[in-house]
Amino acid sequence: MAKRNALYKRDRNEAQKAAAKRARDAKRERSEKATVIAAEAFARKQAEGPYASYLREKAPKLVGDTRLNYFTKLPQIRSINTWEPKTKSREGLFTSLCEHLFAKYPTPSFFWTIFDSPNVYIRQNNDILDLNQQRWVKIILRIAQGESFYKMIQAGDFKVPLSRKGCHLFLSSKGGSLTHNVRTAQVLSLGGSKRLANTICKATRIGREINFADPNLEKFFNEFIIWCINNPMLDHEKLDPLLDYVMRELRPRHANFSMIGRSANALIREMERWHRELRGERWKRSSVPEKFPSSNIKGFFKDRSKSQNGHIEVWRIDEILTASELRSEGHRMRHCVYSYSSSIVSGKCSIWSLSVKRNDGVYSVVTIEVENASRRIVQARGPCNRMPEPKAKELIMEWARSSNLSYATY
Repeated sequence: MAKRNALYKRDRNEAQKAAAKRARDAKRERSEKATVIAAEAFARKQAEGPYASYLREKAPKLVGDTRLNYFTKLPQIRSINTWEPKTKSREGLFTSLCEHLFAKYPTPSFFWTIFDSPNVYIRQNNDILDLNQQRWVKIILRIAQGESFYKMIQAGDFKVPLSRKGCHLFLSSKGGSLTHNVRTAQVLSLGGSKRLANTICKATRIGREINFADPNLEKFFNEFIIWCINNPMLDHEKLDPLLDYVMRELRPRHANFSMIGRSANALIREMERWHRELRGERWKRSSVPEKFPSSNIKGFFKDRSKSQNGHIEVWRIDEILTASELRSEGHRMRHCVYSYSSSIVSGKCSIWSLSVKRNDGVYSVVTIEVENASRRIVQARGPCNRMPEPKAKELIMEWARSSNLSYATY
């Protein structure tokens, strides 16, 4: 009997231990499952971004938009709970939300493209914008809340030296990026053409960056743009290599380097020599062939002579087909048209001369640049880069119509 009781007691103890173990295992499983569920919920919340509960109802297209992650770090003037979306597109909703949270006054929609940059990425417990973007955000919020952009520039808070006209052009821009619109406004306000602005923005370092730290660099960029404006017959293909040469070679060697008063042709010669030296080539005075390929665009002839009184007035538009003619045209007209020699050789453009023959001789009146592929007149300049007189412009337009050319509105 005693032996039976001992066996029973042992079995009962083992059963109790097994039951306790099962209870512990079940509790551990429930705890692990709860942890997994909480982690999944946290991950969903992170993926949905801030304001998810409100956006699911009002603007589901913005749920999970990573651009919203930075918003919780910015000072907001209104609560998202009072926002009523009035559009259906995702970008329209995003712009509307930005204006509701941060702007006291209507703002250009391109302001909020600062959050579209590929530099935006998520870091735990850290900012998600790079340093330049953070500076841009501060400027944008100040403008959106009513501060004068021009006064910020005067106070040194923004280093690009825009005039009042430049600030107006920037704030009136439609579409585009912040940097592109600032540089376009800068070029146009200084008197440059849209064509030059496009080249500066798309083909040079100036169009790729705004320097918030170094006012001297922005001052030099402004000086370079003015120099380009004062040399409108400069081949735009040369702007980026010229800027590269000046930034890498001349500015480091000369502390007070300035573009003011520098000859475009002389600077191009120095730049081409420097690039040849970098490539390990022997320097040659000129690598431009004497004869240029023809564009196969027909010229122009108009005789306005008056036989009654012996007055001679014969107008011609002729293509310049040799390097010596191009050099002579630059000397006569006192501009840097010779910089186009490499573009003429490659067939990208052709250069034409409008001249008039009178009783006392033959005179060059206007130099014309034609973009061959598009058959478009992209530039026409008189002596010392002056704009053509109305009479000359009328003849150029007549030539354009007869030769099936378009005329750029730069």
